[in-house]
Amino acid sequence: PDTGEQALEITDMLVRSGWIGFPESAAIVLGENIGTTVTAWLAAIGTSVNARRAARAHFLFNILGVLWMLVVFHGFTNGVEWLGNHLPACPKQVFTFILKARKTCTWPLFTALCRYSMT
Repeated sequence: PDTGEQALEITDMLVRSGWIGFPESAAIVLGENIGTTVTAWLAAIGTSVNARRAARAHFLFNILGVLWMLVVFHGFTNGVEWLGNHLPACPKQVFTFILKARKTCTWPLFTALCRYSMT
């Protein structure tokens, strides 16, 4: 597993232990997504132009996704907490939902992002 998965496991453990609540854990997950871009940037140092372009696209995709989630963050976390009180759910499933929602909503930007990354 990569470091992003390990960070998610730690966040999941903190939630299950009651040390942090859902809004805090959702913010941590967003930060973890930005953190994974650092790995891509470091891996691209001293590599080909295409590798650097891929790292740039990864960075922009994650940043745009996090910015989108920040716009709807409070409404989203309130809605998820409400669902959590009415449905039995695993925090990891909710984190996965956050990631998929972010990717789904930023997918329309992907073509433009690819074009920009190729410059």
